[in-house]
Amino acid sequence: MDSTLSIILITIVIVFVVFLILREVNCWYWKINERVNLQYKEVDGLSQILKELKKLNQGLNVNDDFLEFHSNENVVAGENYKNDNQDIDEFSLSNNEKKRVREYIKSGLNPNEKLVINRYSREIKKINMKDLDNINKKEWIVIKIK
Repeated sequence: MDSTLSIILITIVIVFVVFLILREVNCWYWKINERVNLQYKEVDGLSQILKELKKLNQGLNVNDDFLEFHSNENVVAGENYKNDNQDIDEFSLSNNEKKRVREYIKSGLNPNEKLVINRYSREIKKINMKDLDNINKKEWIVIKIK
């Protein structure tokens, strides 16, 4: 009885050691350890980028509610005026569209440029103040930034 128990224990230990050796060989062959190390470096780099972006966002005071979107609104010489015959209706953007607007703002807008969004195609673009009167007001909506 003792000999069978000792043979089983020795067999289990040998199988375990062989498993560990084969595991290391497999990890070396498929470069798994190297990939894990590269992923750790990538996570560190991304966390540094995130810290820098948070610093940038704090400097700009950017949050999710920093934009107001109105249709039928025009901006002339930095002052807002509304069409007298039409009411202003709220216009909401998706998170992806808000992200694109933030990218435009971070890249920099000249004082004579405004952002507009197409009501139907959802295209966002910069336009000059002089071109603002030439666009179709029912199709394009001026994005007012708080």
